[in-house]
Amino acid sequence: MEIKRLKFSQRSLEEMESISNYILNKWSQKSKDKFLSLLFENLKRISENPYLFSASTNKKNLFKCVVSKHTSIFYLIKEDDVLIVSVFDNRQNPNKTKDL
Repeated sequence: MEIKRLKFSQRSLEEMESISNYILNKWSQKSKDKFLSLLFENLKRISENPYLFSASTNKKNLFKCVVSKHTSIFYLIKEDDVLIVSVFDNRQNPNKTKDL
């Protein structure tokens, strides 16, 4: 299977930064590094096999990868690449995912 290039929405970049900063401020650099490692591991898996994770029932080509019980990645599969739409903090109101 062809490896897809990842692209990131502005929203996803802001969410990654926000979550990383929260972890750093609440816990430690080690916790932040662990989170980022897990996040990048899953981004690599998405790039290598985008259909591996569950598809959304709300929007065509929208998929969800659960990184941890606190974080999920939402992404759209395009012809040549994968667009990371959101790195969602699962502790938020789930209705916020309806506008993805």
